[in-house]
Amino acid sequence: VHLKGWPLAGLRGPYRPTPHRAIELFGGGVMAFEQLYRTQHWVAVCVNKLSRGMSMLPLKTYQRTEQGRVSLRGEANRDDTATHPLASLVAAPFPKGHTRHLVEAAIANLAIHGNALEVKYRPRIGAPPSELWPIPWKHITVIPGQDRDIDGYRYDGPLGKRVFLPEDVIHHKWWADHSPLEPLADTLASEVAGRKYQRGTFEDAARPSGVVEYPGRLKDDQRRKFREEVNELYAGVDSKFRVMLLDSDMKFKQMSYSAQEAEAVGFRRLNAEEVAAAYDIPQPAIGMLERATFSNITEQHIMLYQDTFGPWLDMLEADWAAQLIESETAWQGQGLYVEFEMSAALRGNPKERSESWQREFQSGKATPNDGRQLDNRSKIDDPLADCIFVPANMVPLGPGADAWNERIRGAKAADGLRDIALAAQQLANAVDGGIVSRKEARALLIASGLHPEEGTNGE
Repeated sequence: VHLKGWPLAGLRGPYRPTPHRAIELFGGGVMAFEQLYRTQHWVAVCVNKLSRGMSMLPLKTYQRTEQGRVSLRGEANRDDTATHPLASLVAAPFPKGHTRHLVEAAIANLAIHGNALEVKYRPRIGAPPSELWPIPWKHITVIPGQDRDIDGYRYDGPLGKRVFLPEDVIHHKWWADHSPLEPLADTLASEVAGRKYQRGTFEDAARPSGVVEYPGRLKDDQRRKFREEVNELYAGVDSKFRVMLLDSDMKFKQMSYSAQEAEAVGFRRLNAEEVAAAYDIPQPAIGMLERATFSNITEQHIMLYQDTFGPWLDMLEADWAAQLIESETAWQGQGLYVEFEMSAALRGNPKERSESWQREFQSGKATPNDGRQLDNRSKIDDPLADCIFVPANMVPLGPGADAWNERIRGAKAADGLRDIALAAQQLANAVDGGIVSRKEARALLIASGLHPEEGTNGE
């Protein structure tokens, strides 16, 4: 049996994802996904919430070792310089760019098109990439392959044309391989129609607000002159609610809105809820506060990071691990990986952070310096500040334990000397008061293990 690397290899018609990049509008016409993001308010709100929110999270690089994970940037603070090529690449993916640009571009393309692409730049053949360039997916066409699923990616944009090989790119996509906007086709089409209707209402193009009745018949020139005067004095938003003066035979009759027209605002609110649901975003997170309360707003904030951001971030981490780290010979099998740090976003207010940190410290999960770094404070230059304290008596473990024990012995010795001095002073007061004789006091000191010297006068 001839083994093939791809189950569909050799077929004449290889699988080709249908490039749905637009939705059909009511009444004819189409609107591209990119244009939907630029013109539809709730689409832009949701995409911006995802891309900007996730790009704020720190992206850190680690290596798994027998002693645990080790940061590739040394100690995890903002002033450290990258010491590993992978850490340098993540920190500055392209000239004048930083991690936030990389993450924001990936999430925005995924949220709009369902796909995202990053091109690797190698300083020489066979070397791991030193730059990662995000490419707008709207300019990319997938080239299906015969012996593998994809033979390449064709860029056709304002800068020209170019084909990238699969090993030179990182392709982020969901399993379904379609845009989150596709299931919202009817919702967004009705939203576009609703916005047009609303705009036409304010421009007096959708329907008249009333009619002027006249018992007789106006001549053409009279009708034209009357219409010109009405448009000049009362048409447009700025001229609404002015008092209209009519001749004695004329009457103005206002036209009321139907029940369907009165529900237009509620219908558009429903469209907004459907867009938020498609992106799995809690409604209070995008400013829809009808169902928000003081008791659930904090929980919905946690839901945003764990339930909404979590799957997107996990996919990025997995794609970078498979297509960036393990696909490069120089980085394979070294236990390297990237991870988003979400603790800063979920650490709560100062009181909650303090209580949480106190519990972690008392349970032996963190060191004093760990707690200081969470609040971006400088480390304490003391071995004990990097020790774990056990819960029983808060005694440190590890390299700093010897220094701690030495301090304890010194403290006990000092306490012993203070106790002896206090006892001697009390004994001297007893001698001066005639409670005990000098001979008895000397015998007590010798019995305690002390050897008092006898003065010339017998004291």
